[in-house]
Amino acid sequence: MILSRLASCLISRKSKKGLLERLDEGVVIGDGSFVVTLERRGYVLAGTSTPEAAVQHPDAGRIGGRCSGGRQRFSGSKLHGSKGKDVVMTEFEKQVNVFTEKNVDFLLGEFFGYVQEAEWAIEAMKQVSLPVACSMKIGLMGDMAGISPQECAVRMAKAGADVVGINCLFDPFICLETMKMMKDALDEAGLVCHLMAQPVGWHTTELRDDVRGYQALPEYPLLAAERGKRPPGQDKSANYTLLAKSLAKEQRKRASRKYWRILFQLPVAPR
Repeated sequence: MILSRLASCLISRKSKKGLLERLDEGVVIGDGSFVVTLERRGYVLAGTSTPEAAVQHPDAGRIGGRCSGGRQRFSGSKLHGSKGKDVVMTEFEKQVNVFTEKNVDFLLGEFFGYVQEAEWAIEAMKQVSLPVACSMKIGLMGDMAGISPQECAVRMAKAGADVVGINCLFDPFICLETMKMMKDALDEAGLVCHLMAQPVGWHTTELRDDVRGYQALPEYPLLAAERGKRPPGQDKSANYTLLAKSLAKEQRKRASRKYWRILFQLPVAPR
């Protein structure tokens, strides 16, 4: 299952320029990878515990600030596969309504594994008069259905996104390669669209040809207890049993003590 998210971000109210105006003038730098970076260091579990780290472990929070206008999460692909577009659109529209009520500056749909799902999210976001950005968790191999990055970019742009891009599964170098593929396709199609990328903060060279990105790493999700370490945020560091609730089948397979002890070359049976 692919976890889809609609997120909105706030631009400083002191500026009269919006996101698109800023992009027209040059590069805009935002945040990215902070949740997973904190998780890798043992301070949080990616998800709702992230804000707690700012209070309980402020030094960890200084790794990078994180600010968003609001976020909700749900399994869009699960709905996609079982109940069709109407149900998925209803869920997207609920989130769009919440964000627009909060008077945000633009809407961002991200972490989509299937371009069709991204198109539906864009369709929902375009119902309001706000700039729309949409990014997918893809690399050089394209989406989970095998659709190329070039086609994904063109389809998102044609759906009405003002900004298209990729996020969260690959390092900056692979992201840049993928972005070039997307840019070339947009130019060839005669489409004018800004591009964005949110790479992870570590190398993923060995995963360049794997659509799963860093999630394909045998040690993902990098559980602190199984690495034999108890970090400062140990109360936020769950063990392998949490994986049994994962939306990803591969992660559910790792919800066993045996898997992790073999991986880290530890005795399988307790001594």
